[in-house]
This record gives sequence, C-alpha cells and structure tokens, in this order.
Amino acid sequence: DRYDLILLIPKAAEAARWQTRELAFVRNVLGQVASTYNVDPTRIVAGGQEAGGTLAFTLAAADRAAIRGVAVVDAGLPGRFPESDPSVRLAFFLARAEKARGAGAVKDAAAKLREMKYPVTLKELGREPRSLSAEDLAELARWIDALDRI
Repeated sequence: DRYDLILLIPKAAEAARWQTRELAFVRNVLGQVASTYNVDPTRIVAGGQEAGGTLAFTLAAADRAAIRGVAVVDAGLPGRFPESDPSVRLAFFLARAEKARGAGAVKDAAAKLREMKYPVTLKELGREPRSLSAEDLAELARWIDALDRI
C-alpha cells in the first residue's frame, strides 16, 4: 500500500526449480491482474532470487512487450539475452552478495547488460547471501516507481 504496488508471487510446480513451460502460467496470471486492476504498463517487473531470478530474466526476454524491468537477487543471465531496443524499454536491478553461489554470474550479467546498452543498477548486499532487507525493498520500490523515467 505504501508504494501503491501489486506484488504477484507465483510458485513453481517443483519447489527447487522453474520449468520453461511455466512461463505461460505466469503470463496468464499477469494478464488476469492487468484486467482486474489499473496497472501501469511501464512498471511491470519480473523478479526473483536465484532460480526465480533466472525465470525473471527468461520471462523478460520472452515477453519484451509486457515486462519493463527485471529485479533479481543472486541470479545470472540464462544464456543469450536479446539486444537492447530503445523503443522497448527494459531496465535491470541486480543484487548480489559476495559469497553467494552466483555472485560472479551477477557481476558478469551487469557488465554484459551494460555493454548491450541496458540501464543496470547493481546492488551489493554485503558478504553473506541474504534476502532483501526492508531498506533494500524500499530502494527497489523507488526504482520501480522511476521505470517510466529510466
């Protein structure tokens, strides 16, 4: 309520990982939310942590018309990512902990995306892996709110 955001958290059929075929389910749920609520299309963000972050990248690559931001924690790019298209804005909020399993992949993803001319925010979370704190979430909410200006 504080940030006037809708948070949609779908769960994978298998708790340990997402399947590519589940992208259709996520797209359908996004469509249902957009038809029920007044949703600003410039502020739709796919996000997740580790494997959920990988799905967020995949969803953004597959549905460039709908997804305007990707916010991930300790997740790297899953293979090739489409080139930046100035007419279809897409921004990235990448967070990583130094000792996270995917820390190097996150840093590499940030460099690769910047090289491809995407706007990237890289948030360092300290040494130990962790979820986003209340302060980090407030920063993420401000980032989402600014997506129409990035």
